[in-house]
Amino acid sequence: MPVGQFQSMKRSYFSIDKDTGKVKSKDKSGDVQLHDYIEGVLVGIVFEEGEYEGRPSNKYALSFANRDGSEVDILRMGEDANTAYDTLNRLSSIDGRIGWVRLTPYFSEFNGKNITHMSVRHNGEKLLSKFRPDDIPKVTTVKVGKQEVMDKSDKQEFFQKLYRNLREKLANETAVGEMEKYVPADEEFEEEVPF
Repeated sequence: MPVGQFQSMKRSYFSIDKDTGKVKSKDKSGDVQLHDYIEGVLVGIVFEEGEYEGRPSNKYALSFANRDGSEVDILRMGEDANTAYDTLNRLSSIDGRIGWVRLTPYFSEFNGKNITHMSVRHNGEKLLSKFRPDDIPKVTTVKVGKQEVMDKSDKQEFFQKLYRNLREKLANETAVGEMEKYVPADEEFEEEVPF
């Protein structure tokens, strides 16, 4: 990628606000902005491995370009977040070329708790999940020493496979060199985001 090509493009970072279930960003002064959805041409996805307080803190980062390619919005979702699961499952149901995508988070109540989910539209059409809940590996409990801990490895690997398939599909659909225009190398994602 030519030097400065990506840096000259306006990049904005977003996440899902756990209190409101909305798409969240921060402006230059640090004020939180809440949005009902994020949308654009889905041009890339990366898996970011990280650590927070000594524990893994991995994220999926989806990149959306505006119509003329001058701006890119990057949405980060935790590896084990329902929003990430919903997004990967629904995007996997797309046959053919991936185009304009709109992600709209919403709450549903389960056992008295608000759980954030993700509605996904592709070229205006609402996407259904490719895999039903019974098709997805469950989190299990295993005994480690005297403690019982949750084992998410089978479920995480299932969604990693969906991620790898989606990443490959996006790379194959995007003209050679174009994906790099929107998605920086993994090491460029290591900058600290203020949320």
